Amino acid sequence: MRWFVVQMAFESGTLGVLEVLPTAGSMAESYEMFGAGIRSLVRVGGPDSGEVRCWERGQLAVEEEPARGMPAYVRNGAYDETTEFISALRENRAPRPSPAEVLQSVELCHRIGQEILG
Repeated sequence: MRWFVVQMAFESGTLGVLEVLPTAGSMAESYEMFGAGIRSLVRVGGPDSGEVRCWERGQLAVEEEPARGMPAYVRNGAYDETTEFISALRENRAPRPSPAEVLQSVELCHRIGQEILG
């Protein structure tokens, strides 16, 4: 499997980088966002699932981690996603987020995969 990096430029001027490293030996995802005087770090899918840290002007402003000892499916969000889906079915309403709200992200990932991996 190949590694790849996708660099993105959005209409707003925001820049983004997506790195996919399938042979790195980790089943985790991490997201880092930077702005003028702010930074956030979110880690999901690995042993440190659920870690959220945010800095403002160089000072740690938010630090959250799920309770230690919780099962991975709780720490990584799979339980909450499943609970929301089942609740929506029981309450006869659309789940949040709706499939339409996440479709653009899925399409983007599919397109990147097709262009890079063939």
